[in-house]
Amino acid sequence: MRAGKITLLFALLVSGCGDQNEINCLSENNGRYGGASGNELAKEQVFRKNNGAEPGSLDPHRAEGVPASNILRDLFEGLVIELPNGDYVPGVAESWSVSDDSKTYVFTIRKNAKWSNGDRFTAEDYVFSLKRSVDPKTLSNYSSMLYPIKNAREIVLGEKQPSELGVYAEGANTLVVELKEQTPYFLSLLTHSNT
Repeated sequence: MRAGKITLLFALLVSGCGDQNEINCLSENNGRYGGASGNELAKEQVFRKNNGAEPGSLDPHRAEGVPASNILRDLFEGLVIELPNGDYVPGVAESWSVSDDSKTYVFTIRKNAKWSNGDRFTAEDYVFSLKRSVDPKTLSNYSSMLYPIKNAREIVLGEKQPSELGVYAEGANTLVVELKEQTPYFLSLLTHSNT
């Protein structure tokens, strides 16, 4: 009797699984996703991504939490990107160099880097962004992450102006970042959605 109940329960579970359209699609294509060749696209292309909670903000300098960071990583590309194995590779920066004293980073911005509207992306865009991030008026809760940059701490505390941050552009494709002291983890800071 118990085995019969378990069989009935299993049959109900199996019959309730799956979408009828998906089942019809599979039977029409000999049980293969992607049609007969495996490469056909569905009539309607929809991508659904679970993000958990709604983000509080999508302003990269004011956003907090995983839900906002998930979306911001999809919207913006940093100077560098961290691979799953922990290596840092070029993002918007096609390359970078570090001075002998490890206190000056020079990033070369990709010439083909563009905003979503097609405008060219320049080193000055990063200068603006980093200065805005440490500006006390922005109310960024992550501005302290940038303390390794020359004058960042003093700017966040209101002792200096954002214009005094140790970042500047040398032409459209070169961004220079001056650090207060050697910071071996500096590249990792540049993978955060705040930067």
